[in-house]
Amino acid sequence: MMNGGWGAMSPFGWLMMVVLWVSVIAVVAWAATRIFPGAQQASRSDITGPRTQVDDPQALLDRRLASGEIDPETYDQIRQRLDAARGGRGVRS
Repeated sequence: MMNGGWGAMSPFGWLMMVVLWVSVIAVVAWAATRIFPGAQQASRSDITGPRTQVDDPQALLDRRLASGEIDPETYDQIRQRLDAARGGRGVRS
């Protein structure tokens, strides 16, 4: 047999092929994280501050009232709905 039974490629060739493919996959993964950043890395912010993935509804409502986005009457109506919804499901902390 030629090449010691390794076929057309030596052990060094197989090692280099594995290194090549691992490098290609690593570059693709790195590029994907740069093109599609997660919510933690998002730089968009507005008057209420940086956005988070999960906001407490009560805190969001308070920020909207404080920024003048909603009036006190609307605040009271929405707060009553939130309290009623929490009462039906139970409050989770």
